Amino acid sequence: FHHDLSLLIREAKYLDRTGFEVPEAALNVALQEDKYHGYVESLDAMLVAYRGVVGSLAPVEAELLQEQIREMRSALAKGFTLLNWSSLSIPEFVDSCGKAIARFGAVVKTIGKNAGIIGGVVSAIGSAQLVRQPAAAAELPELSEFYDEAEKHRQATVDELVRQYHKIGPLLVKVEEAVVSTNSGAAPQLRAYYGHWEREVFKALSRMIIAGIERL
Repeated sequence: FHHDLSLLIREAKYLDRTGFEVPEAALNVALQEDKYHGYVESLDAMLVAYRGVVGSLAPVEAELLQEQIREMRSALAKGFTLLNWSSLSIPEFVDSCGKAIARFGAVVKTIGKNAGIIGGVVSAIGSAQLVRQPAAAAELPELSEFYDEAEKHRQATVDELVRQYHKIGPLLVKVEEAVVSTNSGAAPQLRAYYGHWEREVFKALSRMIIAGIERL
């Protein structure tokens, strides 16, 4: 609402209290001060919720949810064109916007939960130690013994990482279900999102291998 409306209400109220004659139209506006402030508070709260959920998105998530963001903004668009402060449907507008924001927030929460787990797997890959330094001992182990222990450790590490990596596919399917309501594991709408995690896994593998080479 225009800032002058608040100014009008305040001045009309004070002028009326001091005995000045106030135009009826201005007085009628001033008498609706509580309703006006109630509208402002509810709209502000709704916009805070909107900015909070949109502002929480990572760039890759914002790209993934472009369609959902458009749908949510279409619910808010009515407030820019069809409504003014005296409209009787403002409470219904706020309620419908709140529901749209809540639906979007639920999708964002689902994506965030699964992305957090995927991120944990990627982090585990990147920090894994393929090469373990031999324990301090009075005598150096035989070469064959050292090789057997190193290979055993490497294989166990790789097996565990493969087990964790296999979690990523089902998690991406859950994201797909939340975003496009399918469970194919290969949704075209998630192409950029798949690519994001592929790059993250590749970078994690690179860090792991480089760290292993440096320990040799």
